[in-house]
Amino acid sequence: MVIILAYVDDIILTGPNTTLVASKKKLFMDKWECRNLGECREFLQMRIEYRGGKTYLDQVPYLEKILKRFGMMDAKAAQTPLPTGYKPELFDGTAMATLRSQYQLVIGSLLYLMLGTHPNLAFAVTQMAKFTHNPSEEHLLKSRHILQYLAGMCKYALVYDGRSDAGLYAYCDSSYGDDRSDADRRRQSMQGYYFSLANASVKWHSKMQTLISTSSTMAEYIALSD
Repeated sequence: MVIILAYVDDIILTGPNTTLVASKKKLFMDKWECRNLGECREFLQMRIEYRGGKTYLDQVPYLEKILKRFGMMDAKAAQTPLPTGYKPELFDGTAMATLRSQYQLVIGSLLYLMLGTHPNLAFAVTQMAKFTHNPSEEHLLKSRHILQYLAGMCKYALVYDGRSDAGLYAYCDSSYGDDRSDADRRRQSMQGYYFSLANASVKWHSKMQTLISTSSTMAEYIALSD
């Protein structure tokens, strides 16, 4: 078996049989013009390291870059991605163009971190991304709170321990009717799931449920079903 992971023109070839992978890689390179960069050390701004039988995956250089861009490198670290109990609501006014642009830059940067190596941001970033079309000063302040949280974990990585024999685990959870970002105030429920393999995250998601739950039990079953 040879596994090929391709994103536009960034490609990884891997598999359990290194000889077979090398031969298929040569055939691939004979057909298409590309460069052989050897053992994978970086992919889509995600850094990969191998130490002591473990694989470390992080976005430290990218994270440091955005903290510097928004002047948060020396910010006091926050303990949670968003303040405890905070529930964002729609802004009734009209956002200034400069505020909207800055907010979209912050959220866009956070989304890339969330999708890559930070499942701990999934709920907070998904919540705040709903307001990119018309953010308020408060929304911008709370998005910078997420950056404060990240300032305290700048060197963190996902650590996959192949020797741990830890299999695939899945978890899910939901709120019940507490979302306040919908214009018609339907109070939809939020849900999330998380998968781990070899003691680290491999898949995660947080989103608003499309159905209106009539009980907390129903909200939990929808999350579990998804």
